[in-house]
Amino acid sequence: MLKGNRRFALLAAVIATISTALYAHTWRFGYTFLDDNDIILSRRELLAKPAGLVLSFTQRYFVGNSNFFYRPLVNLSFAIDAQIAGTQPWIYHLTNGLLHATACVLLLALFRQLRLGDVASTAAALLFSVHPMHVSSVAWIPGRNDVLLTCFALAAMTLLPKATKACPIAKLCHVLCFLGALSCKETAICLPLVFVAQLLAFEPWRAIAKRRSLALGWATALALYFMARSMLMTLPAGYSRKLIYTAFTNRWVLLSDIGKLLMPIRLQVLYTARDILIWPGIVVIGVVVSVLWFCRQMRPGIVLLALAISILPLLMGLLATDFIILENRLYLPIAGACLLVGELIRTLVNQPPRSVIVVGTIVASVSLILALITTSYCKQYADRDRFAQAAIKAAPGSYLAMRLEFMRSFHGYGGPSRTEVRRKQ
Repeated sequence: MLKGNRRFALLAAVIATISTALYAHTWRFGYTFLDDNDIILSRRELLAKPAGLVLSFTQRYFVGNSNFFYRPLVNLSFAIDAQIAGTQPWIYHLTNGLLHATACVLLLALFRQLRLGDVASTAAALLFSVHPMHVSSVAWIPGRNDVLLTCFALAAMTLLPKATKACPIAKLCHVLCFLGALSCKETAICLPLVFVAQLLAFEPWRAIAKRRSLALGWATALALYFMARSMLMTLPAGYSRKLIYTAFTNRWVLLSDIGKLLMPIRLQVLYTARDILIWPGIVVIGVVVSVLWFCRQMRPGIVLLALAISILPLLMGLLATDFIILENRLYLPIAGACLLVGELIRTLVNQPPRSVIVVGTIVASVSLILALITTSYCKQYADRDRFAQAAIKAAPGSYLAMRLEFMRSFHGYGGPSRTEVRRKQ
């Protein structure tokens, strides 16, 4: 056991070092003035006060009453940063990078727990750490909500096996991590289904149906979250219908998102449903189906879990606003894609020893290419002018792009907040 723990500590240190070093240059970045001016700069006096740590739980995510997001733990993380360095952007970028490293280590622990083996677990965690689609979650300060969500979700999944046993402390910690995920982003509402898929990977359905205490814990966490949320905001009439309409409007975005999980060939700091590519999603679905057909050694339970982690958060993302779409929504789904790749690697390295060398070479080469793409893509988040240029190029027909172009042409730059854009809509 001690030997296994030492091996995990070594692998975790390698993954954490790589993921931290990859984004170290972002510590010099500034603000993009999209959302970060709402959630940080406009609240600088509140965040910098010690009372801001407590008041984080009584504030909406964005300034004003026109939004319906309640993410207190993200607010709390910004308040902690503000206690250290005020509004200096380096502390917020540093925290994002450290949280990304934490997520990578938690993912490595989960993969080993799912019996992928050291080789496949390390390879899959490495691919996750260098994936270019993470740039908008790590290099962009407001992308922290998805990184924090993923950290709590992975922690809850790692604790789940012990929570199913007669261990009340593990069960409590698991439920608290689920509540923490809910307090970071609304996407976490789908996590109980992910937990069920994780249990199905190793247990029959009849055994899972008897886990009433776990279901009660999840229901309690959801009730506490919605109770706290209802104390701050009341949803307007017709809000549910609007969400359904938005999901229908964004239906083709799902194919685009699926494509970006395994084929990050078109990176966009923001976009609309009119600015997407659908064919990569079709290609990825075809490749995944073919791999599942020819690699019968892949465990169905793990495949189901990988698909649940990837697809369920993407479906929740379709409910988001339809006038602007951001890539940071893909942070958690990429963990599912990497799990699927890790399971494939596990089946391949169980073949003759020569396959380990071949697979290792391929993974190292792909990781290096992805790391280079990530480093290059990060530059678009360096400051508000570069971000504006990238936004205009990515979605030239969107209202936000036209507004950015106007501000850059006639006023040098004066980035609008998302609240301003919503009012214009």
